[in-house]
Order: sequence, then C-alpha cells, then structure tokens
Amino acid sequence: MPGGNPNPSTIPHMTNRFRSITVAAALLVPALATAQSTTKAFGTSSRIFNVGILTGGDYEGFGIGASFEKGVYEFTPSLTLGLGAFAGFVKGDVGQSNGFEYNVTQIPVMAIGNVHLAIPSQPNLDVYGGLSLGIVRFSSSFDGAAPTGFDDASSSDLGLGIQVGARYAFTPKVTAFGQLGVNDIPLLYAGLSFNF
Repeated sequence: MPGGNPNPSTIPHMTNRFRSITVAAALLVPALATAQSTTKAFGTSSRIFNVGILTGGDYEGFGIGASFEKGVYEFTPSLTLGLGAFAGFVKGDVGQSNGFEYNVTQIPVMAIGNVHLAIPSQPNLDVYGGLSLGIVRFSSSFDGAAPTGFDDASSSDLGLGIQVGARYAFTPKVTAFGQLGVNDIPLLYAGLSFNF
C-alpha cells in the first residue's frame, strides 16, 4: 500500500543486503588504500636523491650531476608536484691547435620543479616533466701557447631549462633514471636514484 509501512517480510532481506554492502565496503577500503600506496612511484612522501652523468646540449664534454627532489603537492591521485635542486659539473676539451688546448667548464646550479605522473598499471615507473631555473657558471682556459687575444674567461648567466624523464624502481630504495633536457641544462642526465 503506497504511503504505508513496508512489508515486514522484506525487512530481514533489506537488513541482510545492507550488512553485505557494509562488509564489502569495509573490506574494499583498506584494499584500495593499499593499492593506491603501491601504485605511486612518486608521491607527497617521496624524497629522492639522484646522481648521474651529464653530457650534451650546450655542454661540451662529460661530467657528473646530483639532484634532490621532494613531493610537495598532489594535484590528483595520478599527478604530484615535486620541488628540489640540481647541481652539476661538466668539463670538456673543445679544441686544440698549434700547441694549445681550449678547455671549457660549466657548472649549473638550478632549482627544479617537476610534475610526476603515476601509471597504475606500471607501479615501478615514474614519468615526469618540468622546469629548471638558476645560474650557470661558465669558464674557459687555455693550456699551452695560446694565440694572441685568447685569454682565460669566466662568467655566470641566468639558466632556464625544460626537462622530461623517467625512473624505474628495481627495489623500493634504488631506482634507475634517464632525463632529457633542453636550453640551459645538459641534454642527457642519467644514473641512479635513492629513495629515503
């Protein structure tokens, strides 16, 4: 009867269904929380130290670099902002002629910001892209009898770079990474990451 009391025979059935849904939800919520934590290679609790080789782009020769990054803000469950710093040292012999050698040293010191993309089907993979902003110290020197007009020189310039990269976790604490950069950062930065 519309507007009347429910049929007493349906109350136990509705109660059992409500209990089943409650039990399923109670079991599902911890499972989802665990799945979420294991599918994110980079999150707001992440602190990563990177060390690797540098070369290419505007940088002559080879060198080493190190960076630190911490997760600071979660835009969505799949997108997390990381902020940190990067420093490197690259030295190269860029020319020699008639008994003298021309050496170039570049030292970038940059603040970095990356947006990290979590891919649920690839829980060990961290894909990211972002910007670098800082100072690039440049110096040149000459070994041997340099021609007239060639002097040692040094300067510092504002540096801006764009980078994209990926990390793959072999263990919860050790990750391999590779990064490509354009503008005032090395073209290639690759090595190992340590999570702590």
